[in-house]
Amino acid sequence: LIHALALIRRVEPGFKIVVERDLTHGLIRQINIRLVACAQILIHEYESSGDCQKLMLWYILKCLLRKKRAFGEEQKNSENNRGIKKAIIYMETHFAEKMTLQSVAAEAGYQAAYFSELFARVTGETYTSALKRLRLSRAKSMLAGGFTVSDACFLSGFGSLSNFLEAFKNDTGMTPTEYRIKASKSI
Repeated sequence: LIHALALIRRVEPGFKIVVERDLTHGLIRQINIRLVACAQILIHEYESSGDCQKLMLWYILKCLLRKKRAFGEEQKNSENNRGIKKAIIYMETHFAEKMTLQSVAAEAGYQAAYFSELFARVTGETYTSALKRLRLSRAKSMLAGGFTVSDACFLSGFGSLSNFLEAFKNDTGMTPTEYRIKASKSI
């Protein structure tokens, strides 16, 4: 195994086989065991083969190592997605409160700068646009339910009526009052 790991490190610098104590899921452990076994077989075949077979085995080994790396990246992405999901749930349950990037990032377990970049990469929108979209969605529901414009504004988390009116008009193309009238007619 030590010889195999040495060859793997020469083939793919930076490749790391996860050891059992680092594992959190049985599935990851099984995949690692299978990958190590495949690598050992390929290395043995490589050492006892002709030139053509060596090239093919070299290629297969590199593909196997790429898959291992990709699996590790999927795990990292999964962990990042969990943090972003936690942040989104927090935003959905606390949308009416004063909320800052720093407070949401801390709730998800990230530093603000990293969280901002990660949030945009995972969701495809910035934190501020996601929060605004969430608040506007809640305001629309309130307006359709008969709330006044002022109540919908402040209960959905907007800090000022002027910001709310501008954001609402940009999003829907109509004023909140027009929206409320239209919604009441469609019921």
